[in-house]
Parts: sequence; C-alpha cells; structure tokens
Amino acid sequence: MKLIITSRGPDPTDIVDPCFGRAQWFIIHDDENGEFTPLDNAAQVQIYSGIAGTVEEALQTWRRGDLELLTGPDGSPQH
Repeated sequence: MKLIITSRGPDPTDIVDPCFGRAQWFIIHDDENGEFTPLDNAAQVQIYSGIAGTVEEALQTWRRGDLELLTGPDGSPQH
C-alpha cells in the first residue's frame, strides 16, 4: 500500500503539514518496501468541495466551475 502524507519538508523526520492543498511537500510512503519519496508541491494542489457521483461526473462539474474551491485550513473559502 502507498500512503501520501503532507509534510513541511522533504524528509520523513519533518513535521506533518496540516494543510493538504497548500502543503509544502507530499511524502509518498510505500509500505511494502519501506521507501519514502518526497514530492515538492510547487503546483499548489487545490482542493474542492461539492464533489459527488462518478469520477467523470466530478470532472464535468469541475469543468463547469460548479465546485467550491477551499482555500482555508478550516475548509471555509477566503475571498
């Protein structure tokens, strides 16, 4: 199994970042072989709410602009 954990740095000893979409790093851990792979979050992953249905339906909803972009750590949009 592979797990993705948000982090404030690229090392497994760095602190977990509580903001998924704005995390500085993602650490992928492969539990089968024990390896850690850091990924820099230069793209600043965005998180949306209001997602339902199939993956294809969610994509169509996103393309229409009908999903709410979450920008705060508490899930509330900050305009």
